[in-house]
Amino acid sequence: GAFNRRKFEEILQAECRQEKPFLLCYIDFDRFKEINDVYGHDMGDLLLQAAARRLKDCLDKEDLFFRLGGDEFVAFIREPGSENLREARVRRMHEVMHQPFRFHAAELSMDISTGYVMYPQDASDSEELLRMADKRMYEEKQRHKHKRMTGYTE
Repeated sequence: GAFNRRKFEEILQAECRQEKPFLLCYIDFDRFKEINDVYGHDMGDLLLQAAARRLKDCLDKEDLFFRLGGDEFVAFIREPGSENLREARVRRMHEVMHQPFRFHAAELSMDISTGYVMYPQDASDSEELLRMADKRMYEEKQRHKHKRMTGYTE
């Protein structure tokens, strides 16, 4: 249910040419490899699909959602609002992802790492925006690095 990387790059470049503010939120699942290792890739695929639905539900109808590959996603928010509103929207994504996912006999809780940037305040071209969002996401991921996968049962 998400657009792909090619569509993301196309839309991002087009939106940068319009010079209207927007928020770009880079999203990566923390320790997703552990899910695949413990439960298998079929379970990992189900989790990706369910997680993508939850993240999309956090967005407004005019916003866009992309899967860049693996467990990396981007939310493109056309009307970012105030700084408090932006932070609340990102916090909401974290909250919905932390609610347990239930599949057959398994219950999983997920954490995500996010990095968000504002156009044009943080960067004025598409490549720099994506690079900065990825850098901020990676910094958050480093802070989560020592957490263990929790909240799963068999």
